[in-house]
Amino acid sequence: MSVRKALVTALKVELSQELQLPLEAIYLGDRPQRVTRQGLEVWLEPQGREGGASGVYRFGLHLRYRALREADLAGEAVGEVLWAASEQLRERLDGARPFAAVVPALVACGLEEGELSEFEGALDLELSLEAVIHD
Repeated sequence: MSVRKALVTALKVELSQELQLPLEAIYLGDRPQRVTRQGLEVWLEPQGREGGASGVYRFGLHLRYRALREADLAGEAVGEVLWAASEQLRERLDGARPFAAVVPALVACGLEEGELSEFEGALDLELSLEAVIHD
C-alpha cells in the first residue's frame, strides 16, 4: 500500500473515531459528495504534495453540516457545532502523530484554522491539514 493511501485510510479512521461519525460520512475527493445526508460530514480535498521521498501531503479538511429542514439547527448553532469539531480535531491532530503505528513514516500533522462559508447547500468550515512524512 502506498504511503498516501495508508495516510488517507488512517486519517479517515482517526476522524471517524474522534468525531464519532460513520466512515461513510468521511470521504476523499475533488468535490463534495452529492448525497442527502443530515448532520456533520468531513470532506478531505487533496491539495497536493511537496518534496521527494519525504514530503508534506496537503488536504483541505472541510467540516460540513447539512440540515434537511431549516428548523433542524439555526445557522449560528451550526457554526458553533463546526467550530467545536475543529477545536476537537486541532487538539488531537495539530503537532501530533496520532496514527504513527499505522503510518510509521508520519512525522507530524498540522491543522490550521479556516473560514466558515456556505458551499453547495451546506455550511462549510475549511481547515488546512498537513501531514509531514519522512521515508
